[in-house]
Amino acid sequence: ATNNIVSVACGYEHTCAVNADGAMFCWGKDSYGQLGNPSIVTYSSNPVQVLGITSGAASAWTGWYNSFALMQNGAVQAFGRDQYGGLFGTGSTGNQVVPIVYGQGVSSVVEIRGGVSATCVLLQNDQVRCTGDNQFGQLGVGSTTSSLTLVGMTGLPTMAPTTLQPTTPT
Repeated sequence: ATNNIVSVACGYEHTCAVNADGAMFCWGKDSYGQLGNPSIVTYSSNPVQVLGITSGAASAWTGWYNSFALMQNGAVQAFGRDQYGGLFGTGSTGNQVVPIVYGQGVSSVVEIRGGVSATCVLLQNDQVRCTGDNQFGQLGVGSTTSSLTLVGMTGLPTMAPTTLQPTTPT
């Protein structure tokens, strides 16, 4: 059953949800496998079961044409489009029509976010790891070199307090 939804995420033309049993369902356009079920080849206006994620999921996340399941054990499953390569952190490129292990088995993930060409995870130890296209430095590693595997963000700068004060409208 798809009742008791605990997490929902909307991609560009698809939506995914996780229920209280930890099962994942997706619906909408499936042009690149972002519904996670190879029996769907164009779209589904009804939720379909993601192949292999019938329990154990904690939350759903969707990118442009891809989907991610954050599992209760801190691992991540990923599926859908990988146009720029490295979006899933496996060391290889290509679309995935069924869920695969994200990030070469990285665990202790507490949050995952991604877009069209890059994906980042927040780990339990407060470290950020990213993978994918880095044309504009979006991986935060101090260069514009893309990565097919997870790389560590170089850290956030320490900001000095500003001397500017808010103004009161007159």
